[in-house]
Amino acid sequence: MGRQSRADYGVDAPAVVVGLAVAAVALLGLTVVVAVTATGWWWLISLAYALFVALSCASFLYTTRRGKFVVWSRLLTELGLTGGERVVDLGCGRGAVLVMVARLVPNGRAVGVDLWRSMDQSGNDPARTEANAASEGVTVEVFGWR
Repeated sequence: MGRQSRADYGVDAPAVVVGLAVAAVALLGLTVVVAVTATGWWWLISLAYALFVALSCASFLYTTRRGKFVVWSRLLTELGLTGGERVVDLGCGRGAVLVMVARLVPNGRAVGVDLWRSMDQSGNDPARTEANAASEGVTVEVFGWR
C-alpha cells in the first residue's frame, strides 16, 4: 500500500490553503513595511507571524497531499481485513481511503458515499472518484447527493 499513486485526490479545504498563502504573503509585505518605516525590532514580530503562517500552509499541503495517505494506510492495514468484507466509506470525497480499502478487500465490496461539495475537497465529484479507482485498478461503487 506504500506505492506511488496514479490518481489525483485533490486538496482538502482548498479555500484554507489559499487563505493561508495570502495571509503569509500579506504578513511578509507587512514585515518589509515595518522594517523600512519603524525603528527597533518590531519587524521581527511580523516576520515570525509570516513564517508561522507560511509553515502552517506548507504543513496543510503536506498533510492533504501525502501525510494522510501514510496514516490511513497504516490504520487500514492494522484492521487485519481478510479480503471479503463489505466496507462503506462515508464522506469518501475523491476516494483516497475508499481506493486503499478496495485494495484490501478484492473479494468484497467497497462503497463510497459523499455529498460531493467542492468546498470540502477540490474537484469533489463522483466521476472523479470512479476515475481514481479505475486508475488504481480497483472497483468501487459510489453514491451520494449533489
